[in-house]
Formats: sequence, C-alpha cells, structure tokens
Amino acid sequence: MRTEDLKLFMTVVELGSFSAAAEAMDLPRANVSRRINELEKRLGSTLFTRTTRKLSLTPVGQELYQRFETLMPQLDAALDSVRSQSQHPVGRVKLGLLPEAEVVLHPLLQQFMSQYPRISLEVYVSTLGYQDITNQGLDLCLHAGQLEDSSFVARSLGRFGRALYASPDYLAQHGHPTQLDQLSQHRLLGFRWPDGRSERHWPFEHASVAIEPALVSNSMTYLRRATLDGSGICHLPELQAVQHVQSGELVPLLTEFKSPQEEVWMVYRDRMGLSHGARLLMEWLLNEVPKITAMN
Repeated sequence: MRTEDLKLFMTVVELGSFSAAAEAMDLPRANVSRRINELEKRLGSTLFTRTTRKLSLTPVGQELYQRFETLMPQLDAALDSVRSQSQHPVGRVKLGLLPEAEVVLHPLLQQFMSQYPRISLEVYVSTLGYQDITNQGLDLCLHAGQLEDSSFVARSLGRFGRALYASPDYLAQHGHPTQLDQLSQHRLLGFRWPDGRSERHWPFEHASVAIEPALVSNSMTYLRRATLDGSGICHLPELQAVQHVQSGELVPLLTEFKSPQEEVWMVYRDRMGLSHGARLLMEWLLNEVPKITAMN
C-alpha cells in the first residue's frame, strides 16, 4: 500500500470529489479514480458510495479516514525528519576496528567526522572481529579472514597480508638484506599470537623462513612502533605499514616474497537496520580504504 494513494484518499474526502482532488493535485481525473479503485482492491473494502450527485464515505472509509487524519501528519513529520537527516546527518555510530587497521583508518575517520560534524563515533578496538557486533552492540566492524556466521552481511575492503619492513636508520646501520636467508643476520621482531604461541617462522607464498626474534610482543601496534624506532625488521600487516611507507619512515624489504593474504570485511547485521550515519560511514570506508592501500 503506497503512502501517496492514502494521501490521495484523504484529499478526495476533504475536497468532496474526485474532480476537485484531481485539480488540486494536478492529476487527470481518470488517474484519481483508478488509484482509488486499486486502493479499495488492496484493502478488500469499498471506501466510497458513489452516486451521480454525491460521493460519500462507507463505514469502512469513514474509519480509515478518522484513523489517518491523525496518523498522516505524524507520517509527514517523520518523513521530513528523515529528509533533513539525509541533508544534515545526525547520530552516533559504533565501529569495531582490528588493531592492525587502526593506524590506516584513523585519518579516514577524522576526515569523515570533518565532513559530517553532527555524527559522533565510538571506536572499539578488538581482535574478535564480527563477534563484537553482538558483544559490544556495534553498528559495523572490521573482520579479517573467513566469516563463519551467515547471519551477518559482509562487504569486502580488499585482500591484505603482511610484509617485511625496517626503518631507514636500521638499514643504514645493519645493511639491506637481499635474500631470505640473510634475515638470520638481523634483529627480528616477532609476534606472540593470542593463544600464546610465539612466531618461529614467517610464511610466504612460495617460501618460509625460520626466525629467532630479538623482541617479541603480543601487540602489532607495539611492534610497529619498535620498527619505526629502528629496533629491527618486522613482518607487519600491510594495513599498519602503508602510511609509513608513503612517508618514508619504513622501507619494504624483499618485496618479491608475497605473504598469504586474507580478505578484510566490513560486517554488519542487516542494511535495513543500519542508521543513516552508519550507512554513510560504511560507504565512506569502502570507497576510501582501497585508494590508500593501492598506493603501497
């Protein structure tokens, strides 16, 4: 049932005839008559008693008019509010980020807030991915790898892996490795996985190298900072390193060796349940993230 047809019904009642309603709404009279007939068919009830001299409401038509006499102004106000929201979005969006994505997405989120100053953000950083949509009441979140719960909707931000990086200062002091087996001669920074395992090898698509880390941390953010400070060579997520490569703070190493990649997703429960602000943020990130990572 279309709102426009209900409004047309109300206009016919208030003006007393199909002809007057057609003139007021700049419609052909036949169009008004057809739409009222279709409305009656959808409702399964006759709304008007038609005679050659008079148009009057049936009891069903009278009840429908009385109910919508109050509801229609409320509906119009709600639609006006939504239109205003589209022009000047207001609200709050809860976004879940993976730790390795925080660095590259922070400036994008600042740009988004500058463009939409009446939308506030709450950013929750966690390794749990889409599970936090339920746990933390998030509107959107990032998730890396396979999405096992089909009740969520996922849109791809791209495929990302890890790569070897070092700072210019470290390379000036210790040299630039040209082969994987030369990594054993360098200070290496390793990651401790959430299950407690410490990295003992770095995998690549067609090779693998054993490592004995000089520094281990369960935080990729900490390892990124240590790499920037010249502490050694690290196998960092590309999302964490891309901006530092662009600025010259980090140098990619042995780029011919590609690491396995995972799909990174923007995940949410149901697009129809997203607020206007959440939809705007989602489309912003889906559009902007590939631009930044393509420059790496």
